[in-house]
This record gives sequence, structure tokens and C-alpha cells, in this order.
Amino acid sequence: MLKRILYLTAVFSISTNILIAQSNFWEEVALPGTVNPIPTCFTSTSNGDVYCGTNSHGVFKSTDNGSTWTQVFSTQWNVESLGANSIDDIFAGTTGGVYRSSNSGASWPAIGCPTSFSMLNIIYALGINSSDELFGATNYGIYISTDNGAIWNSTVLDTPYFEDICIKPSDDIFVSTAWDGIFVSRDNGDTWTAINTGLPPHPFYITMAILSIDFVGDTLYCGVSSNRGVYKSTDNGSNWFSSGLDTSSVTCLAIDSNGYIYAGTNLGGAYLSNDHANTWTGINSGLTNDHVTELFITPDGHILAGTYYALFRSTQTIVSIDHMTTMGFSLSQNYPNPFNPTTTLKYNLPETSDITLNIFDITGRNIKQWSVSNQQSGWHEVIWDGTDTHGNIVSTGVYIYSLKAGDFIDTKKMVFMK
Repeated sequence: MLKRILYLTAVFSISTNILIAQSNFWEEVALPGTVNPIPTCFTSTSNGDVYCGTNSHGVFKSTDNGSTWTQVFSTQWNVESLGANSIDDIFAGTTGGVYRSSNSGASWPAIGCPTSFSMLNIIYALGINSSDELFGATNYGIYISTDNGAIWNSTVLDTPYFEDICIKPSDDIFVSTAWDGIFVSRDNGDTWTAINTGLPPHPFYITMAILSIDFVGDTLYCGVSSNRGVYKSTDNGSNWFSSGLDTSSVTCLAIDSNGYIYAGTNLGGAYLSNDHANTWTGINSGLTNDHVTELFITPDGHILAGTYYALFRSTQTIVSIDHMTTMGFSLSQNYPNPFNPTTTLKYNLPETSDITLNIFDITGRNIKQWSVSNQQSGWHEVIWDGTDTHGNIVSTGVYIYSLKAGDFIDTKKMVFMK
């Protein structure tokens, strides 16, 4: 399962119980022509199209953020993972090898597989780094392709039974396994290090989501099976500690641009945390199946939940959720993030205020500024096109944006990728 990486720092004001009481959180959406589908994975492309892989029903495509779907790839194989690179080639890892579409899902030729041995053709997870190099997790090791999937080579990590791959913007590669915990490579797969201090004893299945919450260090979250819940690391994986849901088997995680963390479980439905996994609230109204297989945030901010035999979509976007849960001054995480070519910066004013919104590069140099006097209360947004004050496109990298409104000041990070 490919996990998209979202950066966040968030301010929350009221309990999610208020949100959940408003209406059903979920509604079922149909995958046409299927009976009891099992959605297993999702990805999206730069034009906003969303793709859903399934068990035995191939790949479906939505051009309206998950409201309606069309089958674009029929295959006998289970689709275990999906991913899209920077030029919107879409890759499907299946129990019968790897397939690629370079025409928005119209055709899916098979491409090079890691090996001719059939068990290694089962691709459980795909990851794509900033150079569009592919990483595939098989039954018996991690493989890399540097030529868009034509040729695959083994890395030195040959531990069996991989579950997930997450690649950060820094190109640190994290992989989770069924038997040996979590490994990280910081040199593009040349070497790997186990990072399991504080995790429960093996064996257990792990699913991961990785995010950054401040300017000085990385926080990682992983979901663990066998009723062990969510674990959290605040030092880039060196040490882990339990972070709730410790009576649940967590099957998947997703993090939205408001900073909300969503956890899918086996037979416990879905949960939401609005305080960095310190507390959790069930979000199961409208969810008629409690075995959640995968969670995904669409480009417009809806949440998709694959379950055993049905696909569900949140009735509200994360922007609506953010509106309902913010009472005072706030600066939301930009969306999308990472982004290219534009991103939206949203903020809330509880009263008329003079505001200044600045963007800084990682060295602290101010590259863009917006100032408004006596701006009315309510939600406002600024769309940044990745240019500086002179109209020049900025370099790929991490940028900091800061809002000052009266005595209120807040800052967050975002990533621009060319």
C-alpha cells in the first residue's frame, strides 16, 4: 500500500464528538459491475483523478474525488498497491507482477518483474522517491527500478513478508514487515537498519504513516496488529511508544492536511485523532462494515475507506471538518502538500484583524508576503503559485509560511516539488 506523505502542524479547539454527532460520517459508493469488492489501495494523479485497486476486480478510476467510479483495468490478479510518479505514470503492484499505465488508465501493459520466480512477483507495496525510482516489496525482499519499472534489482534487504513502504521527501525509505518490525534506509536501499526499540515483540503486522510536526524533528506513526494499536516515534524511528487504540488491530493509517490522523482497524471500524494520536474517537456512523482495509485522502479532501466488500466516502471534506472544529485564530496546513504548481493556504479570523502572511525559505529569507488591513472575520485563503516576489519560480524544497493576526502568530512547513 502506497502511502502519500503529508506534513502537518495543527491547532484543534473542540472535541470531534461534536463533529460526529452532526450527521453520518460515511456513505457507501458503488464500484460498478462488482459483487462484494474489497478495495485494497488508492493513489491519485496531479489532475485530481483517483484510482482504487481491488481484490479480484482490477482498478477503478474516479474523476470526481471518489463519488463515482469506472473500471479501467480488469485482471485476475489481486491489486495490492498503487502509486503514481511525477509524470502521472500509474503503477499497479499485483499478485501477478507490476503493471503500468501511461495514458490515464486507458491501458495497462505488464512491465518488468523483480524475478521470474512466481512468489516474488507478488508486489505487496510500492514506493516512489523524489527521483521517480520505484521500490517494490515482495515476499522475499525489497527491489528497486531506476528505469520506470523495466528492470528491477534486489536491495540487500531480503527479510520476508513485507507489508508497507513509506518514502519521505528526504528520500528516507521506511518498510514494515510481518515478522521483523520496521527497517529504514537513508541511502536509497544500499543499507538498511532495524528501528524497533519500544515496539511490541514479534511477530506482528505493521502499517505505517509518516509525517513531520515541527521544524526540528520527525514524528512517525505505525499501526500494529494483534490488538496492539498505534505506536509513535518522535525521533525518526529510533524509539517508539504506544499511542492509543491498544485494544485494536490497526490495518491502515492516513493523515489529512488539517493534522487529523485516521486509523482503520480489523473489526473495529475507523477512528480519528485530532491531537497527534493522544486520544481517539470512533467515526463509524454510516460505516456498515467494520473491517477497514485502506484509508485515503482525495485531492479535494474527502476520505475514502476500503472495507471488506464495500467502499465508503466521507460525507464532508477535511476543509468542512476544519471549519467545524476551529473556533479561534488558526492557520491550516496547506493543501495539497507536497505541491506543484499551486497550493492553498487557509486561515481563520474570529474577528476583524490586520494580517500578514509570509513565506520563508529554509534559510529564513522572506520570499513572498501578503498584507491585508481590517480583514473581516471568517475563513480566508491565499493560493501560492510557487513564485517569489519577483515572479521567479522557487527551487524544490521545504518552505515555511507564517500568519500574524493581532497577537496571534503561527507557522507551518510545506514542500514544493518541481
